[in-house]
Amino acid sequence: MRRTVAHERGSGRVFGGILRVSSDLCRTFSYLTGTVVAGASLGTAFTAPVCSHEGLAVSPTPMRAPSIVLPGLSLAWLVALAACDSKPSSSVEASATATATSAALPEPAGKRAFSVMPDMVVDERGIGVGPERIDLGTSDGAMKLAETLDRVPVTSKQPTVRTTTKAQLRDVGALVNGLGKRGAATILLKMDGARTDLLGEYVIVPEGRLDKPDDCSVVVSVLEDSSTAVWAYRGGGGKKARKGLSGPDLSVTGDNVGEQLRSCASKTAFFTASPKMRWEHAFHVGALIRKTDAKSVVEQLVLLANEPVAGQPVKLDK
Repeated sequence: MRRTVAHERGSGRVFGGILRVSSDLCRTFSYLTGTVVAGASLGTAFTAPVCSHEGLAVSPTPMRAPSIVLPGLSLAWLVALAACDSKPSSSVEASATATATSAALPEPAGKRAFSVMPDMVVDERGIGVGPERIDLGTSDGAMKLAETLDRVPVTSKQPTVRTTTKAQLRDVGALVNGLGKRGAATILLKMDGARTDLLGEYVIVPEGRLDKPDDCSVVVSVLEDSSTAVWAYRGGGGKKARKGLSGPDLSVTGDNVGEQLRSCASKTAFFTASPKMRWEHAFHVGALIRKTDAKSVVEQLVLLANEPVAGQPVKLDK
């Protein structure tokens, strides 16, 4: 009898331990399979076990797949496989839609037209129109200048172009002629650092705005060796002045200009310089024509953007 009671007590302890172990396993398995059930939309359906004091029991609910206890690694692998077959999340679809929509958007519109006449300057860095800078030394420089000038309201008032002594004749000529093609009849030309015995500003006419000038119209050019040449628009009758001590000899050049003006009553005069010379020399011979023309016969003073051959007929940039 004692042995039987002891045996039953021992069996009870063993059975109680089994129930506790079974109950712990049930909760663990329920947690793991609950993860799979939560991902039922992934295509795998398990029925969660029912835990009780008796241990593990399976719900009588019909199952599409048997509830099987799997090692943790196998269960993780099963979940990963199910995820591979799943459909893209709504956030991924939204991101793809947004990317496609942005790709379909039209290109931004071009730059706006200037509402007022912008400041225009030519210096050693190139051409400045308002906040924009243009370098004619680049492959798209000429196109960029034309596009920028298309937005300048040149018909509203006379444009002013401010220059510096180290600017290039190429840049000044391109800006002046570009404004002329846009409709500017005259342009106020200024230079910082001009000689004190000559004008620091004067009005010029773009080449493209001229009708056929008189054949005897005076042309003045500063050559690449700093000498100057004065001749008639049709060619011939030229005079040359040698280089002075610190640049072109404007005294002798002025005498030659005066003589040509007295021999021809043309209302047009031209000035230019070699592209190898600094812009200040071209500006100064333009101012010299104004100073020499005491009777103000010249009404149209024209900057030639391309240096003609001294003594040869002049071809205008139309």
